[in-house]
Amino acid sequence: MKNEVLKNLSRWLPPLTSHNLGWLGGIVSVFFYVYLLVVLVRGGALWGVSSTVEHLAVLAGLSVLYFAGSSARWIENRPVAERLRSYFARMQRDRVAVVGASLLVAFLCVAALAPLLAPYDPVAQSNPALERYRPPSVEHPMGTDKFGRDVLSRVIYGSRISLAVGFLAVVLAAVFGMFVGAFSGYLGGRWDEAVMRVVDGLLSFPRLLLALTLTAFFVNTFWLVVAVLAATGWMGVARLVRVRVLSLKERDFVQAAVATGAGRTRIVMRHLVPEILGTVVVAATLRVGTIILLESYLSFLGLGVQPPVASWGSMVLDGREVLLSAWWVSAFPGLAIVVAVVACNLLGDGLRDALDTQGYR
Repeated sequence: MKNEVLKNLSRWLPPLTSHNLGWLGGIVSVFFYVYLLVVLVRGGALWGVSSTVEHLAVLAGLSVLYFAGSSARWIENRPVAERLRSYFARMQRDRVAVVGASLLVAFLCVAALAPLLAPYDPVAQSNPALERYRPPSVEHPMGTDKFGRDVLSRVIYGSRISLAVGFLAVVLAAVFGMFVGAFSGYLGGRWDEAVMRVVDGLLSFPRLLLALTLTAFFVNTFWLVVAVLAATGWMGVARLVRVRVLSLKERDFVQAAVATGAGRTRIVMRHLVPEILGTVVVAATLRVGTIILLESYLSFLGLGVQPPVASWGSMVLDGREVLLSAWWVSAFPGLAIVVAVVACNLLGDGLRDALDTQGYR
């Protein structure tokens, strides 16, 4: 009876080993069980968090890891997932890319579990006169800043802002750029010429300068930073997608769709977009690191998300005047930026090779 219960239970839990996905699927499952352990051990701390958003963030992270880990068994057992199995097989052969993916998942888990992992309130100022600029210690592993706030807690909560801005801005830019590039490349003619001239004009402006100009006219908020970075980042994706569509629209499957009387919108949405998704995913992944850096630049210049909300860029700004006497204020958030950007770039390179996207050949 006991063995039967365990067997049935194992069917619903992410497997630690996978015949076809190898240790890549196992890594995701390990993250799930570690995440679940943190929730079980520290879950009582959630009752002290009044925001429903905090509760949803923790549950969303657990759900994503569960479905990602459980998909290993689904991919193994479905014949239609042969292409996915080949992608994962190529991906796991690139050990550096797997390291990048693991680091990025770790950052996302830390961001989702921020209220459970952070030892202190990231904006609390208990006694600034006594607690300010304390060096790393057992009580404060990353020291404190000029207001006596715990740097470790602010780095943990800062990952939410920096990663959320990076992913949301990239998704918006990639989706908009994909459709603009796809329709421009397929329609061709004067429409294509006009769209590409607009894209060339926007690309001629330095992106950081354009972002600074836009943020200077409005009250800085999280969503404004996301919108500005998305609005200044879709042009490269549009040009990349257009090149792919120009080569795909002469293929036999597109010509067959035209012969059957399919409309332009249907051809783009049903036939061309699925073929270019791999290219868009790779382009988006490689741009996440760039967006994180841009958000850090804006925060460093005081034009990002405003204090007391923690972001890695603003934390580096806080420590610029005490780099020699209190190096930890800037060093640890700066290190987080470096590791997150490197992880995104390593994952992007691995996805490029695994998906074998022609746009980067």
